[in-house]
Amino acid sequence: MTLNDSQKCKLCRVVAALLVAALLVQCGLAMRLKSPAVDEFVHLPVGYSFLRGGDFLTDPINPPLMRIWAALPLLLDRPRWDLSAESLREAYWPAAYHFMESNADRYQSLFLRARWMVVTLSVLLAIYVYHWAGELYGTRAGLTALFLYAFCPNLIAHSMLVTADLGGACFIFLTLYHFWKLRRLHQWLHACLAGAFLGLALLSKLSAVFLPPVLILLFLLDHGFRPRPLDRQEACRSIVRYALLGLVALVVLHLGYGGQGCLQPLGALTMKSRLLGWAQSVLPSGLVVPFPAPYVLGIDHALQHGADLPPDSFFLLGELSSQGWWYYFLVAGAVKLSLPILAAIPAACLWKFRHGGWRAWKDEQFLLVPALAFFVAISGLTSLNIGFRHVLMVLPLVYVWVSQLAGLVQPDRRVLSACLIFGTLWYAVSTVRIYPDYLAYFNELAGGPDNGHLFLSDSNLDWGQDLIQLGNYLRNRGNPEVSMGYFGRVDPSLYGIRYRPLKAGPSKGLVVLSVTFLQGRPYVYPVPHGGYAFAPANFFAWLREHEPVARIGHTLWVYDIP
Repeated sequence: MTLNDSQKCKLCRVVAALLVAALLVQCGLAMRLKSPAVDEFVHLPVGYSFLRGGDFLTDPINPPLMRIWAALPLLLDRPRWDLSAESLREAYWPAAYHFMESNADRYQSLFLRARWMVVTLSVLLAIYVYHWAGELYGTRAGLTALFLYAFCPNLIAHSMLVTADLGGACFIFLTLYHFWKLRRLHQWLHACLAGAFLGLALLSKLSAVFLPPVLILLFLLDHGFRPRPLDRQEACRSIVRYALLGLVALVVLHLGYGGQGCLQPLGALTMKSRLLGWAQSVLPSGLVVPFPAPYVLGIDHALQHGADLPPDSFFLLGELSSQGWWYYFLVAGAVKLSLPILAAIPAACLWKFRHGGWRAWKDEQFLLVPALAFFVAISGLTSLNIGFRHVLMVLPLVYVWVSQLAGLVQPDRRVLSACLIFGTLWYAVSTVRIYPDYLAYFNELAGGPDNGHLFLSDSNLDWGQDLIQLGNYLRNRGNPEVSMGYFGRVDPSLYGIRYRPLKAGPSKGLVVLSVTFLQGRPYVYPVPHGGYAFAPANFFAWLREHEPVARIGHTLWVYDIP
């Protein structure tokens, strides 16, 4: 039976809805088994503190939008929390501990509600991925891009966390899409939407600071494809549209900070980083900064943040470093991306080169140039080698790009079609198998999640998210007391775990250690009754001589030492 166009359109919508539903089911089921990660621990209370009293607390390194967005359901729950003490209002980590202690009986449920807010943005991003791929390469490609998104372990992992990474990826992608539409249709609506989403991107994640230069670069490259120069009237309208884009973005950015630090003179800001300190020294002190002062100080803090971390805070391929590696994200991508995607990227490039000249790339540059620019900028201009999540915004662009290969599945290309279908099945199965431990996904080249600790650390694998699964494991063993070194901020006793702090020297009995500490990373770890201690580099190295009896969620290793 042959379907008409209306029936095909209906079927496509049904398939797209099923793929979005698959994303929702994976996020919804997995998030119930994951305790708050390290960054979640502080993001939610900071966002709620603003909603309750307009106070951002003292955390300049992260813009406020994602925290506020995630905390909106808490306005209905009204968590117990007294922030009247000045010491809590001036330090966000102590405030986050106080929030945990005040709501110990419903701590997990508060985060579950907040996580669904991030999932809604993930759905929005998935829909845009579907539409952009469909507009570029056809309906089949749109469904393929949506499928790749819905079964991407990295995107699923961060879709269900109260952090800035998914929100940043979402609004960066939406900005690029509407900028592309503006370049093609020259409509005022897309100028406003691109500006609004640019402002929201800047409010979501600091790495979006690279987006305005990327838009300028795209404008210049795309201008070279024009068959004729603009006349004066067209040029004037174009200038006004792009000025409107920038103005809308600035207004949204200032509104997001509640008007705090609006139009401050440069000399009134205290810069600590070398780059912005140099800029402050060469520019006039009376120069008005067009961005909110907290935003500028956040960039300054981020540039300095790597230098403020303890020695040996970065891990790659079994080595610790205080400086990081320029090739960190190359290695991370090689082991964190599914092998079918790693194969599809060069395949799509080869296909495009063989079936189109330079002019055929005029639309694809809106995908490839931002993906490459963000990857290079974050690799070369930042030193935070703590997670592949920092280049998460590249993945939706890549999925739209490789979706064009869906057009190669044809009856007269049996071998090629079989390879593409096999790769698609491989991609889906590898994601389903990792449930619910999406954050710990590593591809077969790395030996899977069991060997991920040999390559990467921190939010690539172990972000303190597996207390629920550990609690279930220990209850099945009679809930014994354990010696514990946990890479996270949440008090394990909230999940019924009876523990004492693990010491630096040898210990006996049941021992639980986060794999990040096993790798030698320095960080704080909880002690009973709401406190914490600091573990310097290689503090628990003595446990490397022992074999674990269990690995919980690939992140918490259990030892039974006689």
